[in-house]
Amino acid sequence: MYDVCEKTLVGDIARNVVANLAPHEIPMFQVVSSAYFEDPSTALSQAKPKDTALGFGIDDSLILLTPFALHVVSEVFDFLVSIARTKWGRIYFFIYQKNKFIPFTVPRSLNEVSNARSVAIGY
Repeated sequence: MYDVCEKTLVGDIARNVVANLAPHEIPMFQVVSSAYFEDPSTALSQAKPKDTALGFGIDDSLILLTPFALHVVSEVFDFLVSIARTKWGRIYFFIYQKNKFIPFTVPRSLNEVSNARSVAIGY
């Protein structure tokens, strides 16, 4: 689902977020992030507290921030990548399709050089 570059970038950014907000989770970060990248929906569902009938269960202070940080950072990353692809498509169309640039050719004689120079400077 994720490639190595995306895992690395998302993981590094999420690690910085977790280090600032919940530094006690840093020792578990590698294990939790590996589980998240294997199956994000399972990792997110396991991070939520389970409410039991008598009110016993995981304490609210034990909720892990790491899966949620990874999820938010990966969603922002996907959004930014989609914007970049759209913009690159427009730039590519403008440069290569709309203007039909002529590839650069090396002049073969001094006469061609002087003609190109006069065209470039407007003489």
